[in-house]
Amino acid sequence: MGNPGPKYRGTRHNIGFEWVDAAVTHLDSRAKFKEKFESEWVCIDTDSTEFHFLKPLTFMNESGRALSKWLDSHQGESKILVVYDEMDLNVGRIRLRYSGSDGGHRGIRSIIERLGTQNVPRLRIGIGRPVSETVDFVLSRFTPDERKILNDVLLDVPAVLEIFAREDEAMALNWINALKYGGQS
Repeated sequence: MGNPGPKYRGTRHNIGFEWVDAAVTHLDSRAKFKEKFESEWVCIDTDSTEFHFLKPLTFMNESGRALSKWLDSHQGESKILVVYDEMDLNVGRIRLRYSGSDGGHRGIRSIIERLGTQNVPRLRIGIGRPVSETVDFVLSRFTPDERKILNDVLLDVPAVLEIFAREDEAMALNWINALKYGGQS
């Protein structure tokens, strides 16, 4: 999840879009997003898996609209992973959850409301806690030191995507939630 447009590129609130871009680049560096499902959308078919990536063109608080439109045309054995920023985690800390409340995040709230379930797998990427107003903070850019940590997170996108896509929940939770960046303990 993130906010559309160049104004928001590189902000804390758009780390989910950066993660998606890193995944797409890893799977097929020539892949091009198209406008569909109220999103920038791309489908990449690998030898064993078809991956669909969406970057909603709605703002963060309406992300559920895009996902529900995609689901309306892609029912079946789909495995969903929502990737977004989390203020309650230190910069670069990542946490995988398969279910739970929105935790106050309006984007995940929109998805839960639209899908009618809290059973939405999500990867939360830590952006740190604000010392200023929350809105200003999530729309701010990372410091150079924070950006270094997040670049390491983005380097691991292929491994995280592979584990999530191919392993069972317990294995994925244990492996992904154990990752540490930037000297975290």
